[in-house]
Amino acid sequence: MKISAMLLCLLFIAVTVSPAELVESDEAPLSISCCFSVTFRKLPFAMLQSYSKTSTQCDMAAVIFKTKRGREICADPTQKWVSKYMKLLDQKSQTLQA
Repeated sequence: MKISAMLLCLLFIAVTVSPAELVESDEAPLSISCCFSVTFRKLPFAMLQSYSKTSTQCDMAAVIFKTKRGREICADPTQKWVSKYMKLLDQKSQTLQA
């Protein structure tokens, strides 16, 4: 009984922490990433590779940071460190394109 309750709790946490992929049908399938929870913990900038913003169709506005290891982490766009990291990543990508 305790084990099944623990597994159910872990499953719930895993579902709410992970970004979800929704598919919208028009002519071509479009992948929309949404976040159901965000981290407020400041991430180390060195581990980040890129970012994207969630769709306006999502219930929660968030920034999705992609790490160098391929993980996606949702963050609160109103946090100062999040907007600072977005600017730094934009500058970094412009430097690489030049």
